[in-house]
Amino acid sequence: MANLQSLMDRLRPQIIFVAILFVGLEHQACYGQAVHDAGTWMSVNTLGDIHVNSRDEPRFKWWFDGHLRLFDDANGFGQSIVRPAVGYELNENLTFWVGYGWISETPPGGTNFDENRIFQQLLWSRSRRQSKLTSRTRLEQRFVGRGDDTGWRLRQFYKFLRPFEFEPRLSAVVWDEAFFDLNSTDWGQSGGFSQNRVFTGFGWTLERLPQAPRIEIGYMHQYIHRQGADDTHNHIVGINWFARF
Repeated sequence: MANLQSLMDRLRPQIIFVAILFVGLEHQACYGQAVHDAGTWMSVNTLGDIHVNSRDEPRFKWWFDGHLRLFDDANGFGQSIVRPAVGYELNENLTFWVGYGWISETPPGGTNFDENRIFQQLLWSRSRRQSKLTSRTRLEQRFVGRGDDTGWRLRQFYKFLRPFEFEPRLSAVVWDEAFFDLNSTDWGQSGGFSQNRVFTGFGWTLERLPQAPRIEIGYMHQYIHRQGADDTHNHIVGINWFARF
C-alpha cells in the first residue's frame, strides 16, 4: 500500500494535467459547421501588495492586466482589454477580488464597440511538490452601449503548472476556462454555455527567484457557441507575461 500511495503521489500532477486538458477538449469535440480563424493574443499581468499597516503582513492586493488580441490570421485588430482589480487575502490559499474591465472590440465583419464590466471573483491556489493548481470563479456584470440590459456571466477557470526537473525555470502549463451566460440581453448575449478556452504551452521564469517575472507561450483553442449561426473556432498563439511587485 505504501508503494501504491507513493506511486499515486508521483502521478497526481500528470493526472491533473491530463484531466484539465481533456475537460477543455471535450467541450469542443463535437461540432458540425464551424468558422475557423487564427490569431495572436498578448497580455501583461501584474500583481502587488497594498500595505495598510507596515507591522502586519499585507492582506490587500492589487492587480492589473492588459490585453491585445489579433484575429483574421493575426492581421486584424480584434480586442483590447484594460482590467484593474483589488483583492483581499482570506487565507494563504484563497483571495477575494473586485475589479473593473474596459473592453474595445471589433467583431469579424462588424463595427467597433466598447464594453464595460464589473466583476467579483474567488481565486484559490495551492502548491504541492513544486506543482501549482489554481481555480478562479468569476462573476461578471457586462454593460454594452448598444443595449440597455446588464449581461450576467459566470466564468470558471482551472490552471495547472508543473516545472521540469531537469530545468526548474521551465514548466509545463495547461489551463481551461468555461463561460456561461446567465441571462439574455437586448444587445446579443444569450443564456447558456457560450464559450470555452483551453491552453497548453510552456512557462519560463526569468530568474531563480520566487517572485521573478515569468512568460508563458503556447497554443489556445477558443470555441464560441453562437445561437442561430455557425460556431467559431479560433486557433490562437498566446504570449502572456506575469510579474509581481
